[in-house]
Amino acid sequence: MSSSTDIPGGQSEDDHTQSREEAQQVNQLENDVRGAETEVDQEQETMVEASGEAREEVEDYEVIDSEDCQPGEESFEGPPEAAESPGDQLVEAAFKGEAIDVEGTAADPFTEDINGNEKEIKDADAVPSDAISPSQNSDRLKVRQQQELVALTEQRNRLEDMLRQARARKERLLKDRDAVEARTAQWIDLEKKKNRRGAECSVGKPWYSEEGEKPGEEGVAEPDIKVTDHKYITLLHSVHSARLGLREQEDRSTKAVDDLRAVLEDKKAKVAECRDALREFKRQVARNSEYVRSGKKIPLKVIQEVEDFELDKNSEVEEARETHITLKNRLTKLEEELRKKDQLAEGLHLIDFEQLKIENQTLSEKIEERQEQVQRLKKKTVTTIQVLAHMREKMQFLEKRGEIIHSSLAELDKELVGQRDLIAKTKHDRDEYRTENDRLREQAGIVDSTLITKDHENRKGRVAELKEIVAALHGNHERLLNYVAKR
Repeated sequence: MSSSTDIPGGQSEDDHTQSREEAQQVNQLENDVRGAETEVDQEQETMVEASGEAREEVEDYEVIDSEDCQPGEESFEGPPEAAESPGDQLVEAAFKGEAIDVEGTAADPFTEDINGNEKEIKDADAVPSDAISPSQNSDRLKVRQQQELVALTEQRNRLEDMLRQARARKERLLKDRDAVEARTAQWIDLEKKKNRRGAECSVGKPWYSEEGEKPGEEGVAEPDIKVTDHKYITLLHSVHSARLGLREQEDRSTKAVDDLRAVLEDKKAKVAECRDALREFKRQVARNSEYVRSGKKIPLKVIQEVEDFELDKNSEVEEARETHITLKNRLTKLEEELRKKDQLAEGLHLIDFEQLKIENQTLSEKIEERQEQVQRLKKKTVTTIQVLAHMREKMQFLEKRGEIIHSSLAELDKELVGQRDLIAKTKHDRDEYRTENDRLREQAGIVDSTLITKDHENRKGRVAELKEIVAALHGNHERLLNYVAKR
């Protein structure tokens, strides 16, 4: 709006200042909504990554436990007194997932650390969910958003630390598993040798080692590894504690995912509330606005069309953001797979590299084909967009031309109605005059006399001549009066 002299309808400079302030408030609210949407997207992406990594870690732990503790993989007969030992009871309890109480068990520092961090994460996620109205102060809203962003960043750092600790624990468990497998293989070999020695001694044959040497000769070294019940029970307890730790980690991960999902829902609700408030504020401003030249209010139909167009564009932006998040996660996974392949390339030979080179060349050709296809699609898209823009302009021109034709047609219709009314009225007057003329002719029979008509015309001409003479005399009289007045 301009000054009070240029604005029709008597608007003042105060109205102009107020409208400018309202426009600034609208821009501020739009920026706040965009910032909130960006926070929600970042939080959603962080939650998806954390939940995916935690789920993968849990699945890896479950696979490790299933490989370590699955019965029936390799059957062997142990000593007969071990069938009823406490270790077998612990094995059954470990496979059933029951709790085991063993004295002298050390506390798990990883579990205590995670349990201690859960309360901090919940406190960081505790964000007030009060409604945000357009009339609140924008500075306060920015401060709150910054605090929420800092809390989310701290939470993400804690989750990354937890993930690093879990990976370190996984590596330790893998090393322990390898050590247990080696000791188990040695124990199996020792038991087989003992059984074979007992069988040969029972039939009276001398016992020799696998290399053909006698027991007292040099080179025969009996293994001094002894697996006692205490070591066996301790090993089973460590396996069971690892299983319980994995289950607790899975529960904590699920709980963390639920908490993040609840926070995400709160953020979405806040964003929706801010968006609704902004849309209502825009609608009120639009309803109270006027055209500069005409001073008329903006029609509700135009406001509704603008709101529908804005909703469509917002939905397109949301779809684009979801696609961006999906593609970004996919890119991260592909980069991780590529990094793993690079790590595995240390043990490859020349033939493997040649094969990889051929595969790389094939994939490069496919990539080039896809890029060419993308270029063709881009050109086609640009052409289609240009055609659509041309058609839109032509459609707008035809709509304006149609409006002009409709307006001229309406004016012609009005003029036609007026002419029709005039024709009807003229016909009615003609009929009345004709009737009156017939009536007069019937009353006066002398009207048809030729002499009277001729005399009437002569008198009419004489009267006209006399009027001209009188007018000339009047003019001569006025000139004389003027001449006398000048003398």
